[in-house]
Amino acid sequence: MVRHYKRKNEKTTDAQLRDALNLCRIQSLRQVEELTGIPKSTLAVAYKQFKNLLPLPPDTAIKPTHHHLQVLKPQHEQELAVYLIEAQVISHGLTPKQLRKLAYSFAKWNGIPTPPNWVKHETAGGDWFTMFMKRNKQISIRKPEATSTARAAALNPAVMEKFYDQIQALYDKYKFQPEDIYNTDETNNPTVVDPAKIIALKGMHQVCVNFHV
Repeated sequence: MVRHYKRKNEKTTDAQLRDALNLCRIQSLRQVEELTGIPKSTLAVAYKQFKNLLPLPPDTAIKPTHHHLQVLKPQHEQELAVYLIEAQVISHGLTPKQLRKLAYSFAKWNGIPTPPNWVKHETAGGDWFTMFMKRNKQISIRKPEATSTARAAALNPAVMEKFYDQIQALYDKYKFQPEDIYNTDETNNPTVVDPAKIIALKGMHQVCVNFHV
């Protein structure tokens, strides 16, 4: 499959095709092709589908909204896109690899037929992911800021109370002395790992991913 196909001619709009079909009532397909520049084969397929509805109203949708070989239909992909944004907002964004596995599981449990390659590897293909991102312009691949669970929860009385309870329990258990306590705040000992890129909403100022420490 070609990921970066470049058209050799201009794309026919719904309005142009609709006007051409209306002309087919009084002229042959060959004559309409010469007049409009729309290929006869394209006119023939559309005419066969809409010949009993001619003349077509101005708001008639002629072209399909998706390719007939597309595994997940637009409404399914929209559900996935909404889920990805919600997951990212609560600091649990998905990586491209996780999304591909999710797409396969989504198709499997909804009874949607999938290509043999999806079934073999139990994940959606790379081509599907590329086209999914192109079809859903509101999301993009972003580099998130690593955020610990404590920081993601924010500073509030409940968090502080739990923290001091845990400190007190450690003091009671190990009997720490003053010389046993060190300040490691600036020692470059990270408490979170470097996160992988995730799928997030475009234009969002800050993208975080939550890690348990």
